Amino acid sequence: MNILIIDDSRANLAFMSDFVRAVGATPLTYADPARALADAPNLDVDLFLVDYNMPQMDGLEVIAALRKAAWTADIPIIMLTASEETTVRYKAL
Repeated sequence: MNILIIDDSRANLAFMSDFVRAVGATPLTYADPARALADAPNLDVDLFLVDYNMPQMDGLEVIAALRKAAWTADIPIIMLTASEETTVRYKAL
């Protein structure tokens, strides 16, 4: 199982990579959302983990871009956030 992780924090990428490896999956890490979106169609992705608060694109924009591509229709996306804003949570869903 390949899990594509998008987060601008190197510390968060390292933490999530360790977690993903611990459950027997392979982490594919990206600090740059635009690069992740460009590379993703060429990767065998089973799950996306997307940070919400990033400087170039926020997680909602990344999710919207992923969902525009037909090949991602059956791939789950989980947005990770510390935001307590209800509107952010609903939009992610």
